[in-house]
Amino acid sequence: MVVRWQTERDAAAQAARQAGRVLLEWSDKFTIQRKGVGDFVTEADHAAQESIRKRIARQFPDDDFVGEEGSAPGKNGAARRWIVDPLDGTFNYTHGFSFYCVSIALEVEGVLVAGAIYDPVRQECFSAGAGGGADCNGAPIHVSSIDVMEDALLCAGFPINEYAPATRAFIESTRRSWSVRRLGSAALALAYVAAGRAECFWAHKIQAWDVAAGALLVAEAGGVVTHLDGARYGTAKGEILGTNGLVHQQVQAALAETM
Repeated sequence: MVVRWQTERDAAAQAARQAGRVLLEWSDKFTIQRKGVGDFVTEADHAAQESIRKRIARQFPDDDFVGEEGSAPGKNGAARRWIVDPLDGTFNYTHGFSFYCVSIALEVEGVLVAGAIYDPVRQECFSAGAGGGADCNGAPIHVSSIDVMEDALLCAGFPINEYAPATRAFIESTRRSWSVRRLGSAALALAYVAAGRAECFWAHKIQAWDVAAGALLVAEAGGVVTHLDGARYGTAKGEILGTNGLVHQQVQAALAETM
């Protein structure tokens, strides 16, 4: 059976694995540069993104490429664009804190259709295609069956220099849930929601390359992805609430009280 978007899904996974190897090769020889307040980059970020860009360009030369470390226009007028974070969790990476990943997604006419997230430390490759489900290293994954927020493990992302709303939300969701984790990689946190290892990830003000692949993974693994107000998710708005679906309304209501 031919699965739609399988070619793009495979391409994302292969490019993510290759970029992950680049990150490991750079892990003991990078230098750190500051892009802005609380925002850092290393040679590993650039090298990993270049490996992804070259691989995608060979297979899909007309597609747009939007990466955290730079973009390249294609010939499709943004109808098809690859959304890439070559190293999500740079600060973790620079500290030897092994929670970081490569994130690659394809968006076609505003709809996420394929994506992959690769954790090079654990050698776990999460991938998804629209209508084709989600997997980790080829084995199907599904969101958890926990349906009560107080039994749920939540993950949160904080925007740089805008801590007040996120802090209020963190405190309230901690009070109502089993626990909340701030892991430092939005993409990998969403992959964990898709794999049933956590029940939720939410973030105020976040870039599309941080969450595009993860959003597709959660949806294809049976979860629900929206904006914080419950509106349909889109990469342009810059916020996300991704859950196993069963605790979605409970988490959304808790977060709404802090806004």
